[in-house]
Amino acid sequence: MQQLKGIIVWKGRRDPANRIIPPNLKLAILSRGKIMVPADRIEFFLDMVRDSGDAWPDRMDAKLVDIQPDYLVTFELFQNQRLTMTPDEIRESIQGYLVLRQKQQLASMCWMVLFVSAPGNDPLTIQTAMDVDIGELYRKPQVVIRSKDDPYRYVLVCYVCLPPSVQGHVFAKDKFAPPAPPPPSAMSPLDGVLKSNAEVHIRKDATITAASLGVLAGTAGRVKVTDKKEADNELWYNIELVDPVRVVKKVGDPISGATFLPAGTRGWMVARGLNSLAASWALLRHDLAAYDTDNAAMSLGDRITALRQSTHGSKLPFDAIIGTKKGKLYLDQTPFDATKWQLGRDYQAFIAPDGRTVDLHHLLVGMDVLSRRERSADWLGNPIGTNWSATTWAGDVGSCAAEATLARDSTTWERWNPTATGNEKLQYYFTTRASEHDLLGDLDGWGIQRLRVGDPGIDSIDRLFAIYYGTVVKGGTRSLTEQRKDSIELFLAHYDLTYDPAADPPNYPTLAKQKKPAMRMANQVDAFGRIWMLRQNPHLVFEQDPNARAPRYVGEMTVQYLWWLEYQAIENGAEVQ
Repeated sequence: MQQLKGIIVWKGRRDPANRIIPPNLKLAILSRGKIMVPADRIEFFLDMVRDSGDAWPDRMDAKLVDIQPDYLVTFELFQNQRLTMTPDEIRESIQGYLVLRQKQQLASMCWMVLFVSAPGNDPLTIQTAMDVDIGELYRKPQVVIRSKDDPYRYVLVCYVCLPPSVQGHVFAKDKFAPPAPPPPSAMSPLDGVLKSNAEVHIRKDATITAASLGVLAGTAGRVKVTDKKEADNELWYNIELVDPVRVVKKVGDPISGATFLPAGTRGWMVARGLNSLAASWALLRHDLAAYDTDNAAMSLGDRITALRQSTHGSKLPFDAIIGTKKGKLYLDQTPFDATKWQLGRDYQAFIAPDGRTVDLHHLLVGMDVLSRRERSADWLGNPIGTNWSATTWAGDVGSCAAEATLARDSTTWERWNPTATGNEKLQYYFTTRASEHDLLGDLDGWGIQRLRVGDPGIDSIDRLFAIYYGTVVKGGTRSLTEQRKDSIELFLAHYDLTYDPAADPPNYPTLAKQKKPAMRMANQVDAFGRIWMLRQNPHLVFEQDPNARAPRYVGEMTVQYLWWLEYQAIENGAEVQ
């Protein structure tokens, strides 16, 4: 086993009792080490790419060892400054950091940066895969891992720099709608994420009398979902933890007595404990093709509307705001089928070929509304912005501002995280009410609508999805959906935002500084946030003070959305003059 030597420790961060770290950092780097690793070990990263569903490593006409004998691998140890972040948020922060690092510091030597991260208390998998002893990475900054520490108190990141010479050995993929993947096996696992604001038991069986393994206490960990049942008037899912999950013994217990269930723990929980369930690309394509066949007599537009209606309850006002007639089947009218995963009833998200999760409901709403004229919309006589914004991105961001104002999770997440700062609370409400997979669904509708307009011969939802998501290109740190660049540019242009990929990335963030379009977007967020306040607390209608009915964090949430949008523009190379 090689020894990682020459460790760099960041100035002022060597002494654990007095680390000097800027307060704005979510993850603070403590130490970094670099080493050349034999090519056969780098196959570990390529396997991770394949596991994400991306097949570009299988399109290489040479092995890594035939291109060069070894590759530069970097190990970095971070101290987590915001223990309130979920595992997904931690990975997204690392992703953003590496995108900027690759573009600003490594572009000349790195065609692509592939990375893997792990809780700081579990370095063994990475260390074994690379065959490198990384103990010095911990010893130099005096990091000691204790059994009672949060698993994510420290975060280990390992990444390989693939040089431009590798790019020349990846042959191109034809740019046409690929055929549907082979049908998935019956009840093949779904990918799920737990809710961070739900007090729900993980039980040994699908019944409220079964022994409890613990009650969720604020960790939105990832899970694999393998089965489902109906029992005790509830829908239950069989889950396996992918991340460690914090639990307490009983509902209402203080967080001081919390423990962590390890990854690999299996159990049953009611559906309301899950924030999202995502189908594989193969399962989604299979179900979309079947839906298109079953509804072939309908026009494509009517088919999109009907499928959208089946993903939400009949009492939600999407039909009125979008401008469609009432449908025949809504989510709350769909019967339970124990023999298969049901689109809408079980899963409302999917994992695209680029490996990212996209919310299907948000996408279908965008596809439906963007095919219609943009107009001012209202709900119960109250203006909520335009139909385009209210049903998509501004609806998500407006709900963030409203629910943060109302402190909707004061009895759950806020109680479990009593030391969270004001900024951390706002970030929490943003990432839970406007999660990345929701925002991607809002965004992708723009590019799909362009496809529909550009090729009226496209006659199925499945083909639209196949064309839009089917072609991926290599980005700086991961594969990207090629068509998403169009979606970003269309969205930015519609709201009069500009972006220069040559000049703007070093000055990140810049979108929020474009005052006129940012204010236009904030007005849309404010309009929706006001009606969402009333929906969450109808008693506000009797409030005499108009300020009490207004969301307080419109500006902050709009800025967070613009930061997220700009990151997408940087990564995808969007340009709008």
